[in-house]
Amino acid sequence: MTIFDDIGDAVGSAVKAVGSTVTSQATAAPRRIAVSLVNNTQQTLTWVDSGVDHGTRDAHEPDTIGPGGTGNWGLKSDGIQTGCEGWMKWSIGDNGPIR
Repeated sequence: MTIFDDIGDAVGSAVKAVGSTVTSQATAAPRRIAVSLVNNTQQTLTWVDSGVDHGTRDAHEPDTIGPGGTGNWGLKSDGIQTGCEGWMKWSIGDNGPIR
């Protein structure tokens, strides 16, 4: 073995260690979703109902979004490799709920 073999082995071991750390951090990382709803209508959007099937609320939705306004909210996972899933119902003006 030469010094170059030793260096190659050391570099290979370091790359494997970094790769292992990145992989373990990626699987432990929380999953988040940020939602922005832009109201391009001339009517107010009013929150009717919502639910979270997987995860927890990261930021709560607004009660209303005025004409031309934007509403923001989000969800995040509450466990390793679980993700997040939810749904919302809004009404447009006096026209009833939409999904």
